[in-house]
Order: sequence, then structure tokens, then C-alpha cells
Amino acid sequence: MMDMQAVRVLELDTGTVVVLGCPGGKVRVITPGTFRTSEAAPHGIGSMASLPNDLGHGGCALAAQVEGTGGAQVVRVWFGTAYGHAPRPANYSTGSLADSEVMCGQVHTCTWSPSGGFSGTTTVALQPGSSFGSGYVVTGLAVADLLPSSVHAGDELVVTTLSGDVLILDPGLGSGSLIFRTHVVGAAGCYNAVLVEDTDGDGAKELYLGGSRGLWRFVTPVE
Repeated sequence: MMDMQAVRVLELDTGTVVVLGCPGGKVRVITPGTFRTSEAAPHGIGSMASLPNDLGHGGCALAAQVEGTGGAQVVRVWFGTAYGHAPRPANYSTGSLADSEVMCGQVHTCTWSPSGGFSGTTTVALQPGSSFGSGYVVTGLAVADLLPSSVHAGDELVVTTLSGDVLILDPGLGSGSLIFRTHVVGAAGCYNAVLVEDTDGDGAKELYLGGSRGLWRFVTPVE
């Protein structure tokens, strides 16, 4: 299954699941087996499910959370790729690239459940000319309730790129989901170096990003 670039561990009512981001553009969910407790009892292997479609290249940006309760619980996964699939340029030797032909970073979301497996993949491409703006190599993702409810109710999805783009999106990734966008010098949030936390105890959360040019701190409008 190649190597893994990102991992998230979640607790469902039915047990522990491990979500993996793999560089071949794949998301996998492992349900661990039983641990060995004696010389006579081998380790249980458990099971592994794989998203059936290849989402592109790279897999270091990963976020996940549990939604629902009881038997209706699902794991919501967000997965960022360095670039997705793009068509062969129509005017490869004679003209410029169309926006849809540019290799760009992509953000994907899907769900996984113990009974139903993977379903419902939605993709946002950070293409030139799009409402999200262009971005190459999604490096980090985090889901948290960062912004005050007067700006956006519920959780937001923080997206960072290798070229220093920082986007705040509605986690559903639907039309009009871009809430805020800015830029920092150098790479931002590589390998999910993204933290949303109220570190100064004032009741409002801050956004911290680890980057190639240092540590970045953003405050919300209420501070």
C-alpha cells in the first residue's frame, strides 16, 4: 500500500479506527485487531478499507473527525493532494494552458462507516480563476471551530499550501465555501503543522501555523 504520509486516530463507539493519508492519492482506514496478550495468542490482524478512487498525488494533508452517535456514527475525512488529475492540454505545443489544465492542489472530503465503507467524495480544485484562488501542493489541514459564530457557524476547515496560501473554508466544500484567504512567506502548515487553540485564555481561539520561515499566529476578529 506504499508508505504513509499522515495519520489520524479516532474513537468510535464500536472501537478505534486509524485513518491514513498515502502518497499515491489514497485514503485508508484501518480497524485494528486484538493485541497479543500471551505467547499462545497471536496478534489479530484487523481490517483495512481503501478509498476506491485515486485522488491524485501526495497525501501529507489529512484531517478527520467523528460525526453522529451510536450506530449512525461515521468518520468524516478531509484529504489534501499536491495536485489532482488534469486533462492533457489541448494546445500543448501552440498555446497557453486553460485553467482546467493546470496541475493544482486539491482538497477532498468523504465519509467512512464501519458498515458502509467509503462514500460521498467531494473535491475542490485550487485552480487559477476559481473562487478559491490558485494553490499548489496542499500541505496541511485542520478542522476546528476557529471563527466566531457571527462570521461562520460551526467548524471551519483550515487549508495550507507549499507556496504559503492559507484558506479558511466551510468544511462541506460546497459552492461559496471560501470564508477567508491570505498568504504567508514560504511554505505553510507542512505535514499538518496547524493548531487551533485558545492559548492565551481570553475565550477566543488563535490559529498557529508552522512554516519554512517560522511560526505564524493569527487572531480572530473578536480579539
